Amino acid sequence: MPALYCFREVSFGGDGSISTAGFEARYETELANDYGNLASRVTAMVVRYRAARVPVAALDAVLAEDFEGAPGRLCELLDRAELSQALEEAWKLVRRLNRFVEETKPWELAREEADPSASMRSSTTWSRDCA
Repeated sequence: MPALYCFREVSFGGDGSISTAGFEARYETELANDYGNLASRVTAMVVRYRAARVPVAALDAVLAEDFEGAPGRLCELLDRAELSQALEEAWKLVRRLNRFVEETKPWELAREEADPSASMRSSTTWSRDCA
């Protein structure tokens, strides 16, 4: 985490300011809230609704479009030693994945599959494609 914090706070090769408060804020917002929340939710849903097996699923077209070119952008930034910018690019993807989970609510779809008499059907297809 210290390296992540330093590279997020200060552009590689540049001057910057670091502090304990900044470290704690970055840890809470990015690692705990963004990445930690995403990893925890996805892992818990796979364990709970998919017998701890990652399902084969159709790729969401909108999400795929949002990730288009991401590996190339990350490689370019890393090749130029622009570590802060590469981390920002990676975090955009993490935030987008969090938003996707919120938008699609796969836990509701999984509950509906388990209980077909559920009163409301969702318009998303994540869980249905994961059979």
